[in-house]
Amino acid sequence: MREGFEFYELVIKRQHNCKTTGFWYEKSLKQNFLLLAHEYLAIFEKPSKEENKKETAKNNFEFITKELKLTPELPERFETTSVWILPSDNFDKRLNANVLLRYSQGNYLVLDFSINESEFSSERAEELMELDLLFIKSSFLSEIHVSKSMVEKFLDELKKLVYNKLPFVKDGGYLVVQVKDVRIGKYIEPIAKRVIDTLSTNSLKIKEIVIAVPDVSIYS
Repeated sequence: MREGFEFYELVIKRQHNCKTTGFWYEKSLKQNFLLLAHEYLAIFEKPSKEENKKETAKNNFEFITKELKLTPELPERFETTSVWILPSDNFDKRLNANVLLRYSQGNYLVLDFSINESEFSSERAEELMELDLLFIKSSFLSEIHVSKSMVEKFLDELKKLVYNKLPFVKDGGYLVVQVKDVRIGKYIEPIAKRVIDTLSTNSLKIKEIVIAVPDVSIYS
């Protein structure tokens, strides 16, 4: 991408049930890590000059974050690999349950990036000490048409939010960011990769990349 290519497609191949899966399954549960079950196929295109001119800036929006009250319910199946195929009719509920039960002991904060909602209040600062999980969602990515300028502003706001709340996360605690890649024009904007690049520092190390997919049973 630095050489002038655009992300045309990102294909994720699910691969699981290898010879050593049974052996590592027990260890993954005991030591709380996910079994890698995906490979990437990244496809790039060198765009024409006309394609580069198509993006227009859209700055008439403001991001806000709101706190979500979630009650984790024991999922029907506890996900143990890096690919989570969840029922489409309660996808978000199942995803939330797996995240909260895997990465939190009960002291967590869940925030959501949206647009034109009531602003998140920071009055709970004293209560936020020693969080074991900070879970940030981004519902706006599924609700509106996203532009490149919006992506850049989101990453900037995300970084500010994370480092504002990071002092409240205890050592050994987790930050989980839920995003989805989007298509802008004919190209993919790899938001998951951009988030990793934005937040990877000496104080934050990436533990897992999870691919979460709704099961629409299109092949059954």
